[in-house]
Amino acid sequence: MKLSSNYTIKKGLLAGLIGTSFFLLVSAYAAQIRSGQNLASEFATPPAASLMASYWWVFGPAWSRPEIKRELGVFRNAGIGRVLIYPLYPYAVDDPAKGIHNQEYLSPQFLATLRYAVDTARQMSIQCDLVMGSGWPYGGHQIPESLSPERIYAKTSDVSGAKGSQVTMDLPKLQQYESIISVQLVPKQGISSGHPSIDLAGKVTSSGKLSFRVPPGEWQLMTIIEGPTTGRHKVIFAAAGGGGNVIDHLNRQAVDLYLHSVCDKLAQAVQGKIRAMYSPSFEVYGTCWTPGFLSDFRKQRGYDLRPYLPALFLNEGNLTRQIRYDFWETVSDLANDHYMGTISSWRHAHGLRFQSESYGEPPV
Repeated sequence: MKLSSNYTIKKGLLAGLIGTSFFLLVSAYAAQIRSGQNLASEFATPPAASLMASYWWVFGPAWSRPEIKRELGVFRNAGIGRVLIYPLYPYAVDDPAKGIHNQEYLSPQFLATLRYAVDTARQMSIQCDLVMGSGWPYGGHQIPESLSPERIYAKTSDVSGAKGSQVTMDLPKLQQYESIISVQLVPKQGISSGHPSIDLAGKVTSSGKLSFRVPPGEWQLMTIIEGPTTGRHKVIFAAAGGGGNVIDHLNRQAVDLYLHSVCDKLAQAVQGKIRAMYSPSFEVYGTCWTPGFLSDFRKQRGYDLRPYLPALFLNEGNLTRQIRYDFWETVSDLANDHYMGTISSWRHAHGLRFQSESYGEPPV
């Protein structure tokens, strides 16, 4: 039987398609083999940008140039392509017999040794990052108490006296660096009692006591106090000479002071030789206040927080959740703007990258 020309053409096309498909499948399989081989070789000898990084904890810092060179050689032989230089507390006291000498943090000797470490790392093709201080949270002897972390808390006492009677009460004793933000009468049964809190501003007598007329209902006197935090108020694990007050992360003035008194010296010592500056976890436990907080709150949230301060400590009804949300959002905004934002501007001016382990308090 004689085949038609159309059948012959279709048969030829089908054969061509099968051949092309087979070629593509074989080519793809071969490419996968080559890709697998490349991947294996890249794992064996990864490019510089993909090498592992490691913390380089320098205790003391009691580092000598021979030891720096030796340790960097260990990093290089282990395939480490970047180190984070992290000066920490002295592991041992000075001991000339053992060659132990703890260099004072930010001293000319320390900065010269830091510069040598970075130069030696570059010669070994190891990148360097540098923490922006020593220990954590950041701070030091340069930070005065007025620029260290603050909190607010409340003290309450029952109000005794018949409705309409004039009573005089002592204000609570304050600790050093504390001050009173607000004094308010709050209902003992909460807002559900039908009575709102009453601000007693202007009711303090010349003798420092509080004098007011008792309104209907049962009341407590709530005194809201600002003062230093009670946890992590000092730098922990600091290098020799690096201890002191922690900075107030919500206060731009505190962050600026720290950058100019500490980080400027670090940046000048290693300018153009490191990849990034690094901020470790915050862990400023209890920090939630700063001078000017009420003003910042009004600007960002659009209302005055002072009359609603009791809602931070007790149930003030339907507004309680909103007040607390707005309060902590403002804390976070201040940390972002005054800490993270200020550092970001500083590192831009110095041509550096910035890495942050944004964990803990204050929240960001």
